[in-house]
Amino acid sequence: MSRTRWLITRIGTLLAFVAVVVILVTHHDAAPAPKPALSEVDTGFAQDMSVHHQQAVTLADVLAPGVDDDVRVLADQIRTKQIFEIGQMTGWLQAAGAPPVAAHPMAWMTAPHGAGSADSRHDGQTQTMSMPGMESDAMLMPGMASRADLVRLQGLKGRDNEIVFLQLMYRHHQGGIDMAMYVFNHTKTGFVRQAALAMARDQGEECALMSSIMLRLNASPLSYP
Repeated sequence: MSRTRWLITRIGTLLAFVAVVVILVTHHDAAPAPKPALSEVDTGFAQDMSVHHQQAVTLADVLAPGVDDDVRVLADQIRTKQIFEIGQMTGWLQAAGAPPVAAHPMAWMTAPHGAGSADSRHDGQTQTMSMPGMESDAMLMPGMASRADLVRLQGLKGRDNEIVFLQLMYRHHQGGIDMAMYVFNHTKTGFVRQAALAMARDQGEECALMSSIMLRLNASPLSYP
């Protein structure tokens, strides 16, 4: 075989190999990525915590203009962080093909034994919990403010607005920490567990800051649960 024919044969073989690789890579890239597996607890947590976070954003939005700088900075921090986390959890749900809102809020979270909930039972069944601020079956989340709470906050100005904001947000965070720690202790999904721990840690730090500001304002936290 002449050198020219040998080169042509080698080049042809190489091009054929490259074509096969391109086809395989293209086919692999075009194949739909597998949906992340979310457990019932993961899904319920993402759905309900997104709703819970949205109320924290609302509380921050209702904070009156001209309030103490420390309170304003804290509210803006909470708002920014929780909007980001809403997007994060919405992404989980979309990737898993799950609806953004739960048909039965808090069905994923078992009432803690002996936690003082009016609905606590000891038969191991999953159930919702009675918490402060509940007005209907649509408000089954720990620490949520009632509609009356929000209307009252919106009507207050100055220091009264600051105090009620801090009280409502503090209680709201207590509920959020309970939800986050429940999923941390019950999920087997690594990224959900990591996110839940970060939420509990961040909200715990914010509670400490709110507590110190309330102390300075001669105010006390609301009862919880």
